[in-house]
Amino acid sequence: MELFSQYKNLIGHTHMVFDVGCNVGLYTDIFLKLANKVVAIDANSELLVPLTKRLKNQLNTGKLVVVNSAVTEKIGTTNFFKMSSVNLSSTSLKWKNNVVPKMFQHVKNVDCQNVPSITLDYLISKYGIPHYIKIDIEGGELNAIQGLNHCVQLLSVEVTLPYLHQEIISIVEKLSKLGNYNYRILQEGNYNFNQNYIEKSQLIKMIKEENINGVFELYCYLNIFSDN
Repeated sequence: MELFSQYKNLIGHTHMVFDVGCNVGLYTDIFLKLANKVVAIDANSELLVPLTKRLKNQLNTGKLVVVNSAVTEKIGTTNFFKMSSVNLSSTSLKWKNNVVPKMFQHVKNVDCQNVPSITLDYLISKYGIPHYIKIDIEGGELNAIQGLNHCVQLLSVEVTLPYLHQEIISIVEKLSKLGNYNYRILQEGNYNFNQNYIEKSQLIKMIKEENINGVFELYCYLNIFSDN
């Protein structure tokens, strides 16, 4: 209930959500209660089989769309590294080679598959601009954001510091070219924001000075009163 309340406070009842890295559908279930339409995307076809069976009614009505693809900076194909823990599979070679061995020593890469890849721009061209995009793809967040050239009111990306230090700075820099975004940090396992909005320069300073570390969600809010 805490997780549902968090998202109800964040997005209320809205028109559409993109769930990028939907996995087994924990967040998809919540978004279906809050949005008129949910587009759930994951590169791992094995995870989508039980999800589509469980949510068959929502699929049939069109309230839910399921896309079996990686989300990267380009349309085509990409490598997908399947891990012994499915929650840690990724398209990111850096995640596979640098982050997993340091943070999850018990997890091994069991397979590398070539999977379809699409962009956020492609999804927007097909379904429209969502109110909210959730991106949780284990180190592939920057590549996903690089394939976005539209202002979206709210985005969240998973952040793993200090290992993906430059990647999160690049995400913030990319978003600043699209609009005037402010930021909030939500620590893993916490459902309450512990600070006010942070501006781009303040966030980058915190990252460079290593004032924030660990795994957390970075929420990116478009300032609708901006001139951008």
